[in-house]
Amino acid sequence: MNKDPLYLPNLQKIPLAPEYNLLKFIAEHSKHLQEWERNLLLIVEESSKYFIPQALTKVMNEGWACTIHHKIINELNLPDSLHLPFIKLHNQVVRPHLGQVNPYHLGYKLFEKIIDEAGFEEALTVREVHNDITFLRFYVDEEFMQDMNYFSYSFKKDKKSLTIDDVSDQEGWESVRDHLINNTGLNRIPIVYIDEIENNNTLSLVHDHDGRDLDIRYAEKVYNYIKTLWKDEVKLVSLVENEIWEF
Repeated sequence: MNKDPLYLPNLQKIPLAPEYNLLKFIAEHSKHLQEWERNLLLIVEESSKYFIPQALTKVMNEGWACTIHHKIINELNLPDSLHLPFIKLHNQVVRPHLGQVNPYHLGYKLFEKIIDEAGFEEALTVREVHNDITFLRFYVDEEFMQDMNYFSYSFKKDKKSLTIDDVSDQEGWESVRDHLINNTGLNRIPIVYIDEIENNNTLSLVHDHDGRDLDIRYAEKVYNYIKTLWKDEVKLVSLVENEIWEF
């Protein structure tokens, strides 16, 4: 909020504050949508809320499922003819993926660490009170990062080659962990908000830049989808390589 005593808010501005729910805003403010189109957008917007908790706990969900599956099978004391196929399937699911993070592997290994160090009851508590972000930030430590051999990398400007930025040693493990968190769940999705509807009914959007540039080709597609829904002019402003970029 602007604390300047001479500042007068523009009460005619729509929206008065940044609006992050694009679908709902377009459904309620587009001048060109038919009633059935508005209703359809609101249905999609409402349905999308179901997936938010899934995205916030994907690593934990997959890791916990593998943990409990493994625990149940072991406690059943099955004959080798049944137990060995399970072990093969389990290992295929939780194996690490070269060059990317397998959420099954990450979640399973971190729950395994918690159970080994603090017991199964602690894991039950973790399952109830954490999401992926707090799960990783609170329980991932230097030893775990080194055991997993995690590292962070970035693409060069030509998008054809990459460089290793940090490895999980004493100096770099926290940076790698933070990079991992920044690319987990909803943190991977760029944040775009509606700044205002301009006088000519142009929908003005701003990318909330967090140090990571938009993928221009993907952003162009999303921009065109928004323009199709708004059925009028749309402007999207971002930073690309530290320069203002406007769609």
